[in-house]
Formats: sequence, structure tokens, C-alpha cells
Amino acid sequence: MVLAAADELDRLDLDDALAICGVVARREPAEFDRYAVRWLAVAIRERREIDLAFVITAVGVLERLRRDGDVSAATDALEQQTRLRRAS
Repeated sequence: MVLAAADELDRLDLDDALAICGVVARREPAEFDRYAVRWLAVAIRERREIDLAFVITAVGVLERLRRDGDVSAATDALEQQTRLRRAS
């Protein structure tokens, strides 16, 4: 069911879509890149203020998600980057 919902990745909120990427990383690793790139495209499109630091962080988060499937750590890293961006 979760993997069927993954086809709707661009219609989910970013946190749910990232969680689905984590499931794909664990259950269908050969498909992970396709979902990760879709998530990144949606994240870039939906973000009000985009900068290279966010993109670099997001790619790092996706690589970490591929390795260990830890969605909460991925979400925390993205939130930390957002806080740092707002503080500067």
C-alpha cells in the first residue's frame, strides 16, 4: 500500500513524501533514485526561499536515507538547515 502511494509523491506533503522515500529505500532500493529525485524536485518547487545550501543538505539527507532509512534523522537535518537559514 505504501509503495502504491509513492506514485502520488508529488501530491503528498514533503514529510510524508520523505517517509515514503525511506520505505522505498528499504523495500525497493533499485527504485530509490527515482523517488528521491522526485522528492527533491517537489521540495525545490514548493520552497519559498531556495538556496544552494538547502539543495546540498537535501541531497545529503537523501543519501543518508538511502544508507540507513532513518526518516526522523533526515527530517531533523532538513529542519536544522531551515533554522540556520532563517537565523542568518
